[in-house]
Amino acid sequence: VTALTTHNVWIIAGALAFMASDATLATERFLTTAISPNRQLMRIAVWLLYYAAQALIVIGFLTR
Repeated sequence: VTALTTHNVWIIAGALAFMASDATLATERFLTTAISPNRQLMRIAVWLLYYAAQALIVIGFLTR
C-alpha cells in the first residue's frame, strides 16, 4: 500500500509482483498437494516474480 504513495509506476508494479510472488508461494505451500505436477512450475514462478519485483523497484528508484 505504501508503494502507491510514490506515484511511480515501476515501484507499484514491483510491489504488485512481490504480492503475486507471496500469493503463489502460499498457494504452493498450503493449498497444492505434494504430488501435484504444478508444484515445480509454481516454485519457478515464485522466483521469477520475486526477482522481477526487485528489478522493477530498482528501476523505479533509478528513474526518479
